[in-house]
Amino acid sequence: IIVDQEVWLTNEHKLGSVELLKVDEDEKVISEPATYDLYKTDGTLVAESLVTGKDNNGTGLLRVDNLEWGSYYFLEKIAPDGYGLSSEKIRFTVNALSSSTIQRVKAVDKEETTYIIATKKIKVDDINFDNGTPSFFFHLEGTTTAGNKKVYNRSVTFSEEFVNNHTDSKGYVSLSVTFENRPTGKYVLSE
Repeated sequence: IIVDQEVWLTNEHKLGSVELLKVDEDEKVISEPATYDLYKTDGTLVAESLVTGKDNNGTGLLRVDNLEWGSYYFLEKIAPDGYGLSSEKIRFTVNALSSSTIQRVKAVDKEETTYIIATKKIKVDDINFDNGTPSFFFHLEGTTTAGNKKVYNRSVTFSEEFVNNHTDSKGYVSLSVTFENRPTGKYVLSE
């Protein structure tokens, strides 16, 4: 016996969620806030000024819920203190496979860098090559803006040939050393 029945099917899809985790090059979580905008792949702005750690007690996380199916990307708008602004598009897709879980994406930031030049200037009359070639050591120590402790060492050596060829009109000679690509921060330079 066949009985007439009406069956109504509703085809609904689940909305998606994503978490962005902000880390440095060493995979350490960056607790300082960063601000992102969220776009669809076609460039349509979905949400703006989303801040990492704002609701997660400095955990470096940013979460967005209720996303329709489609392709998206995060773009950094304001970098955390001590880090450079990234132009990388952090991409993800919400679809039938991904909407049942919270997707996790990672944003890696590099610390801002600078250089420091240390120059040693000495009076040529104070140099006695019979006592050896004068060498001077520079010690640079401090904390980066991101809170990481750093120590660097460099040296300069005044060879007799260099002194003879580079003495200025006042009887001084100088040599410089450059600490290149050092993370920005507060440092103390000692000799």
